[in-house]
Order: sequence, then C-alpha cells, then structure tokens
Amino acid sequence: MTLTGKEKIITPPNILLQKMGGKITGIDWEVIERANRSVDGVKKNIAGNLVADLKRLDKSLQEYVENCPVEAPDETGLYDAAFETKGLAGSVGYDLVGKICASLCDMMDKCRQDHEDFVPGLNAHVNAIQFVLSTGNTSESSPINRELLAGLQKIIEKTAA
Repeated sequence: MTLTGKEKIITPPNILLQKMGGKITGIDWEVIERANRSVDGVKKNIAGNLVADLKRLDKSLQEYVENCPVEAPDETGLYDAAFETKGLAGSVGYDLVGKICASLCDMMDKCRQDHEDFVPGLNAHVNAIQFVLSTGNTSESSPINRELLAGLQKIIEKTAA
C-alpha cells in the first residue's frame, strides 16, 4: 500500500529478458533450453515438496477436526495449506492435485460444518491427494481420476445442501 492508503501494483524486473540481452530481436534457443531444463529440475523437487505439503495438509486436518466447528473455516491452517498447495501444484504440472485442493477450499467455503459428512468429506479430499501422489497417476483424463473428481464434487453438493 502507498502512504495514501491506496493499493499499488509492483511489477518485478524481468531478469530473463536481461539475460537474453535486454531486447527481443531474436530468440536465443540455448537460453530457452537452459531455462526449460531448469524448470524440469524444479518440477522434480516439487514432487518432494508436494509430499511435504500433504503431510502439512494431514496435520492441519487433524487440528481442524479437533477445533471443529470453527468460526471462519477459510481462515484455518487447513484452508491455507490447501490454497497454497493448489497454487504450487497447478503451476508445475500437477493440475489434478491443484484441482483436488481447489475442491477442498470450495468445500470449506460452501458446506455446513455440522453436516455429518463434512469431516469425512475433508478426509476424502486429503486421501485423494495422497492417492494421486502415491500412484503417480496425475492425468486428469484418466477414468479413475475423473471419477475421483466427480466423487469429491458429489460430496460438496451433498454437504452444501
């Protein structure tokens, strides 16, 4: 925020553009290939980070269950963990994990905490992420994963009513 209280958008410098010589007159394919290799290396590390995030989600779920019902579900550690994992997963090619985390956030936003299927529904989301990461099948087009997402959506519809 500025001193006047207005929000200000800050654009970070484009370091890749600087590395390419500061101008876009021609494409340096070597630089692009190096960048792609670097991204591939980061993606491999991300898989390990997603496992750590899964542990964080599981721990946050247990804390949430202990304190349920809470006044503002979207201000809990579980919501924060799901939201952060959604962003991380979606940006590095784990779109299915990102969609499951988005579904978990959606459930916490829309559903009644006193519904008998609320906590089992939260568990189902965390278990779905564990299933996807343990099988390595992150394809959204796989029949089992389509069914998984549809099942999570049905849980939300049932508990939101």
